[in-house]
Amino acid sequence: MPVTSDIVASYRRPRRVMARKLAKGVDERIAFVYLALGSVLGFVSQLPGLMRQANEPDPDFEAAILAEAGSVRPIEALSVPADITDAKFEALMSASLFAWVFLLPLLLYALAAMSRLVLRLFKVKISGLDARVSLFWAFLAATPLKLLQGLVAGFVGPGPALVGVWSVWLIVFLFIWISSLSEAAWGVK
Repeated sequence: MPVTSDIVASYRRPRRVMARKLAKGVDERIAFVYLALGSVLGFVSQLPGLMRQANEPDPDFEAAILAEAGSVRPIEALSVPADITDAKFEALMSASLFAWVFLLPLLLYALAAMSRLVLRLFKVKISGLDARVSLFWAFLAATPLKLLQGLVAGFVGPGPALVGVWSVWLIVFLFIWISSLSEAAWGVK
């Protein structure tokens, strides 16, 4: 079954989807692909909100960018954009890229390891790979809501709508993750 169909199915029956994935056999490469796709889509989801943030006035941030622009030597194809909004967006986007594509995967690996340790304390036998696949799959499966959250952040901005979409994303993520973990731990092997 394609990944997109599995994502849709995970919203209704996450244990069945995880059972099918585990039955087919998963390895570290598949887990990493789930994590990488989720991270890149999470980064993409941030772009509308970052553009909105770049368009809002922020005197301290703008002063820092202007100070940096004065001290940066123009390097071939690298320079601070002349338009302050473009410069702010570029700075925000760079920080977001670093966080979503480099830092978040490390944090998710640590979270998967901690979840496995917690389950082991309760005498639940689960492999590290199964714990990682469960977490990374839940993260990837919840990305459509993350993309919706990004659109709400960009077009509506902060407020109850953004909090509502974030809350739904968190609930769906936790539901899929816990269901996947339980299937990996107690499902038919």
